[in-house]
Amino acid sequence: MLFPATKPSGSVSPIGGIGDLLRPPGELGWSRGVDLHGRGFLRRDALLTQAADGGPRRFAGAVGNTEEPHPVLGTGGRRGGPDG
Repeated sequence: MLFPATKPSGSVSPIGGIGDLLRPPGELGWSRGVDLHGRGFLRRDALLTQAADGGPRRFAGAVGNTEEPHPVLGTGGRRGGPDG
């Protein structure tokens, strides 16, 4: 089996729309395979701008403790709960 079956976890809520789910080659780790100064291709200017701005975005994730959810979850998001 190429990809083992796994149970999905987490959620995705793109703030800027579906475009936030799309990733350029640099964010996928494919930078070595892209020749920015060779033949032209779609979105080349965007990748050159990204490279000039310091490279692709870096992402970090967090996995919460589902056994002990944060107390604010019990307040329904209202102020004045255990944390504020």
